Amino acid sequence: MTSFYEEFRMYYLPWVIAAAAIAIVLWQQHTTMQLVERINAGYLDRLSTVSRSLDQLNTTLKTEGYTVAPLASTRGTDARASR
Repeated sequence: MTSFYEEFRMYYLPWVIAAAAIAIVLWQQHTTMQLVERINAGYLDRLSTVSRSLDQLNTTLKTEGYTVAPLASTRGTDARASR
């Protein structure tokens, strides 16, 4: 006859350890995804701020009669792209 400790150690303890390992992996994945979503939200906020600023600048330049030449025509035909 086996004791309770031997039965627990042989049959139940591996399942408890496996469940704990799975819970830790899922928790790490959840916190990582939250961090990625928070970083992406910050980038999107900054991008929208820059976009609004550029739109306001473009509107101001148009109302004052300034035009910005396209980049390709200002460089010329023999200009090389920098890396």
